[in-house]
Amino acid sequence: MLGKLRIRLFIYNLLFSAYAQDQTIKGKIADVLKNLFSLLFFCSCYFSDVFGQQPKLDKEGRLLSMDEVDISAMVQPIPERNIFSDPNFHIWCGSVTEGKNGKFYMFYSRWPIAQGHYAWVTSSEIALAVADKPEGPYKHLKVILPRRGSEYWDGTTTHNPAVIQHEGKYYLYYMGTTGNKEVKMPASMSDSNWWEYRNNQRIGVAIADDPEGTWKRFDKPVIDVSPDSTAFDALMMSNPAITVDDKGRAVLVYKQVAKNGTLRGGKVRFGVAFSNSLLGRFTKHDKPIFEASQGANSWMVAEDPFIWNYKGVLYAIVSDVAGFFSNKEAALVMLRSVDGINWNPTNYPKVAPLRLTFEDGRACDDKLERPCLYLEKGVPKLLFGAHGLEQRKYSANVAVPLKWNELSGQEIFIPQITGDWVRVYKPESDVFPGPDSKRFKTGVKYDNWQVNDHAIIKGADNRWHAIGITHPAVVAGPGELNPHEAEWLSFHAVSSKGTFKQNVTEFSWKDYPKILPPGERPGEIRENHAPHIIPYHGEYFMIYGPSPIRYATSSDLFAWKPKGELFSQTGGARDPSVMEYNGLYYMAYCSKQSIVARISADLLKWSEPITIFELPEGETGGPESPTIHYYKGSFYLLFCRWNAKLTTWTYQDKSFVYHSDNPLNFRNRQPVAEIQGHAPELFKDEDGDWWISSAERPFRGVSIAPVKWVQLKTKK
Repeated sequence: MLGKLRIRLFIYNLLFSAYAQDQTIKGKIADVLKNLFSLLFFCSCYFSDVFGQQPKLDKEGRLLSMDEVDISAMVQPIPERNIFSDPNFHIWCGSVTEGKNGKFYMFYSRWPIAQGHYAWVTSSEIALAVADKPEGPYKHLKVILPRRGSEYWDGTTTHNPAVIQHEGKYYLYYMGTTGNKEVKMPASMSDSNWWEYRNNQRIGVAIADDPEGTWKRFDKPVIDVSPDSTAFDALMMSNPAITVDDKGRAVLVYKQVAKNGTLRGGKVRFGVAFSNSLLGRFTKHDKPIFEASQGANSWMVAEDPFIWNYKGVLYAIVSDVAGFFSNKEAALVMLRSVDGINWNPTNYPKVAPLRLTFEDGRACDDKLERPCLYLEKGVPKLLFGAHGLEQRKYSANVAVPLKWNELSGQEIFIPQITGDWVRVYKPESDVFPGPDSKRFKTGVKYDNWQVNDHAIIKGADNRWHAIGITHPAVVAGPGELNPHEAEWLSFHAVSSKGTFKQNVTEFSWKDYPKILPPGERPGEIRENHAPHIIPYHGEYFMIYGPSPIRYATSSDLFAWKPKGELFSQTGGARDPSVMEYNGLYYMAYCSKQSIVARISADLLKWSEPITIFELPEGETGGPESPTIHYYKGSFYLLFCRWNAKLTTWTYQDKSFVYHSDNPLNFRNRQPVAEIQGHAPELFKDEDGDWWISSAERPFRGVSIAPVKWVQLKTKK
């Protein structure tokens, strides 16, 4: 239906355009009607495309297909209440299930903090915690698989719990090991005795009628290493993951290490085995799984699998150890298989970024490991995982909330320009302060200057200020081919005193001395790009790039003092902007073909990067000048794009607007609007009215136009 509507609106738009040209319809009536048809056409595309990407549910609310789920687009910051820790123990390996009593149980590994992180293999025990809600908070109940003597295969250590409920019983798969050699604490892999425990790892299963009840352990592993010394699992096995397929078969995935004559052993791979019973006996497949074509020579390709069966398809979330499945852009990835043997990435393989963020803006200093996915009616709701703290001095289990944008019934607003562009500032001639570039020489006066990314802010002097990139123009007017040469300083244009509306008049903002040329920033790189300015504790913070992202402060917007670096990023970081929301600061900036965000509570210490938007693979023309805005319950991402295929100017004279209910997730969406302008700033004046500014388009300098937010509402 929406597809037909789209076609009709497109045809109406073309017919009206032709009619307007033929009948010489003039004035704003023609423009309004044409823009209305364009808007309706664009909206039909948006709703059709966005709803097509949302995971679909059946009448009972069950997920129709896991293949259309992008978990990475659902990841939220981690609330404090979702962290399960203990001051006396390392916490690891959380596996969660719902009890028959409606409570939620986490089976987890723990071992004394004083023994160090690597004591997991000598001292871990599996314990049980309980909560009223799946996300927690969890409370420790008891140890269920304690040490029981080195004469048992699992006598010294139990670890890697993976629980499954099946036909009224609970099956707990785990790694067990044993040893008699003394390991010096805190434990270290450099201790040769440590490897006895590591290489004695095997996989077992315990069974109970209730999580809080008595767990029956067995004297032998449920699956053991192969007697063939050349087998992939001849040395050890651990990290069990378990599910039951539609045929009723138990599918067991496990880590395996081959022998090579050393303590460490050979390559680390994963195997799979099948059984008609969750208690065994298992038949092994003879070749490794989770293999990547380019990973044949790698020591390890994947790690820490979690597997489940949904509608006849097996899915796995694994650690992308070598980055072969996600191009080193994700810590966890999702794979699928119809037989448990042949696995391939799903349509949306990325699950979790390399670093997560806590809800208060703190950066996670470790990647998420040991994943466990909690689902309701097939829909992912929580991603559990183990997380090191302070370089793994401590560790905890966390529950990462998962949520996709529920567009149905939401109010969505589109920013629209409602008046003419007014050029408030045109750069005056000035002397180039240097250093010399290819075309521009120090001390030479140039008549024509051009601008780019900029900030607009009202100062305490009751005047409006525009501060942004500038340099002499290569060619005056349209046709310049290099808009970036010598972008080493900022222009400073200032209005007269009064309200913003009073100062939206042509050429009314006047040039003031340039800001922060290289000579005023000793020790920095020459480039000074895309300054964003925000009031903070009685002064102004200017944040600018490119990487390293730096900052300067001022008390009056005229005199600025550089303060140094905030962060740098592999792959670059450029065009920063900052939004304040609920006491936290969200910085959005560009990195290659992506838009990335970081969070801070004080503008100085920033979280690890979070990719919030990616251009589709294969597209040319990267994003530029991103800003995030909060408006009536939703977040809007605004950015422009460069296009190397353009012959007259490398920037499109338009910007794109994306909608989300999460400032850290605009991925896999279509824009809700296009709006004219390059390097736009969307902002409010003293009266709460919205405006948009544009650099170099439609006129040289900075132009301003009024904006209204037009409401759209999706159907329920």
